[in-house]
Amino acid sequence: MFINPTPDVDPLFQNITWLRVTDEKSMKSLEIGEDLRALRNYRSEYIKFWDRLYEKYTQKPYNV
Repeated sequence: MFINPTPDVDPLFQNITWLRVTDEKSMKSLEIGEDLRALRNYRSEYIKFWDRLYEKYTQKPYNV
């Protein structure tokens, strides 16, 4: 279920709207600093590292 945390454009949030993730390759994040910035695939190299590590060292079936 997707619920939009920013349903309306609002100058308080610098007109940022949160977009639905359509697949795991297009993850979006919000950089919060002096200005807000919507980023796509932020630090994807780190995510790929952890995905590879998880696949290599986990034993299936696993319970999380």
